[in-house]
Amino acid sequence: MFNTSSLLKQLNEQFSWVSQLANLTQSEDPFYLQVTTVGSQTSDSSVPTGVTKVVVKLFDSDPITVMIPEDVSRNNPKFMETVAEKALQEYRHKNREE
Repeated sequence: MFNTSSLLKQLNEQFSWVSQLANLTQSEDPFYLQVTTVGSQTSDSSVPTGVTKVVVKLFDSDPITVMIPEDVSRNNPKFMETVAEKALQEYRHKNREE
């Protein structure tokens, strides 16, 4: 027989970010993803050359920095999709840690 409390705890740990996002999307603010900085040239030695560094704000989060590989140029329609995907992954990761 399943241990219901253990199962509920596991589901909460894995998917609590979904309910948080659902609550946030009901606000009056239509901007869920705000890109604040996009830069290809950086003096930061920890950032590989050719990588585009993008700072975004997703929902009510603190700014999130994502690195986009050089094979996805800013002119590529897939660029914003990649930014959104990486930002969401980072958002989920940070919420699991809390």
